[in-house]
Amino acid sequence: FVDSDWPSRAPGRTAARAALGLPDDAFVVLCPRRLTQKNGVLYALEAVDLLRDGEAGWPTGRRPLLVVVGTGEQWPLVQAFVRQRRLEPFCRLEGGRPHEEMAVYLSAADAVVIPSVHAAGVEEATSISALEAMAFGVPVVASAVGGLKEIIRDGETGLLVPEKRPDALARALARLAAEPSLGQRLAGAARAYVLRHHSHLSAATRFLKIYGQAAPRVG
Repeated sequence: FVDSDWPSRAPGRTAARAALGLPDDAFVVLCPRRLTQKNGVLYALEAVDLLRDGEAGWPTGRRPLLVVVGTGEQWPLVQAFVRQRRLEPFCRLEGGRPHEEMAVYLSAADAVVIPSVHAAGVEEATSISALEAMAFGVPVVASAVGGLKEIIRDGETGLLVPEKRPDALARALARLAAEPSLGQRLAGAARAYVLRHHSHLSAATRFLKIYGQAAPRVG
């Protein structure tokens, strides 16, 4: 469950981008992921590598900018990939950030990517990062694995793509960049879904109902 009131306490898009030094004309794709194998961040980087060359139907006039927030054992690999592919103009590696700072990143984002994969017998459960993005009304592109398939309905509350497919990630992000109305529709439906099923208030209501039914009647 996530704090559904958090977005109301966050800065607006313009102020958030100014605080982070993000260009206003960029299409900002936030990847809030710990840099571990199962989180698939390297696939998001490969997708941006495709987009910067104008592939996958990316619209002209907008620069893709992937903002990766997180650290972990794949940090050296991620740094090396960005350097070798010369992705510096299209990617910012922010490292680890306190959770409370994520409100600024979410407010500044045009899309959030959750590129999780099966790894060593482990797969994504219910992604808090995805739910927080949905609560902020940011369209989510995610791999169709694990719990992500439970909280995101493809084409309704977000976009799902096959895992380990940077070309599919790139095409989905290009759709969002080219069709702002699609992103708005997905984001609105996603926020409504989170408010109904995954907000701290809906959780409290459910728990109270369960305890009320289970508690012995008095008097």
